[in-house]
Amino acid sequence: MRNIICAIGLLILIGATYPVGLFSQDRRLVILSPHVGTVIDSLERETYRLFREFENYHSASIYQLSDSTIIVVVKQKYPDGIFKDSTFSTTYDRLIVTAERIDNWDELIKGNYVIGSTTPVIMCDDGEPLYLLFTVTPSRLDTNSFQELSTRWSPAYGTEKRPVNSISLNLLGDASLMSLHYERLILITQDFILSIKFGLGYNQEFQIFGSSPENFLTVPHHVTGNWGEGRSFFELGLGGTIIAGDINQDYLFYPIIGYRLLPLKTNAFNIRIFGIIPFYRLETEIYLSRIGLSMGVFF
Repeated sequence: MRNIICAIGLLILIGATYPVGLFSQDRRLVILSPHVGTVIDSLERETYRLFREFENYHSASIYQLSDSTIIVVVKQKYPDGIFKDSTFSTTYDRLIVTAERIDNWDELIKGNYVIGSTTPVIMCDDGEPLYLLFTVTPSRLDTNSFQELSTRWSPAYGTEKRPVNSISLNLLGDASLMSLHYERLILITQDFILSIKFGLGYNQEFQIFGSSPENFLTVPHHVTGNWGEGRSFFELGLGGTIIAGDINQDYLFYPIIGYRLLPLKTNAFNIRIFGIIPFYRLETEIYLSRIGLSMGVFF
């Protein structure tokens, strides 16, 4: 009897003296963002692109221990119905950046938000904010889950507000020898941009021998979709050119395919190489290059 009482007393003493950080009373549940709450489910994972390396993902929760260490517990559900928890540490700074991304996600993917513009206040389930006592060295979770976000949404990949207005000079292409253009970008998502463009140009009647060639005023325009990341984009769309002058057909309609480098900051140079394939041939011969080069500045 005496041994039992001593054993119970020893257990109580150990529990009071050496609390274990993963017990519920020694950790606080972190609310990373009001958009995800205390549990990040599979839909939120896909929406905000978190924990992409985990197969059989079910949910995740973030905790702060009594010594300010921050851990992430990822729950995985396997086909046989068995759940498995994977626990990793992360850092305070990583959480702040990730919370800011989630809070401003819609504007971020459009390229209209700059990371670092605001500092979110991350709360815990006890009603108190997340605090920091020291920096914890990140484990594998940081270099996989959160770094995937850091890489994809770093300034090199379009988190800065991309300029959307451009003045450019076209050499050949667009049924013009030379043309000056205004372009407006519409940022649909981070990797898809709509381009609306129109300009004024000049062309001539094609002659090998003969009198002075006829001159034409051209009004090229297009609507194209642009797919890519950072500065590099593939372009596909439709365009047309109004041809003013003594000509039987005054409009040329064509698909456009191209490649372009779009700047990430204002007053930056851009270049575009494109090709056109007219749907029909003009009765009046003009200089018609199917390849064009565009150079200009975004502001």
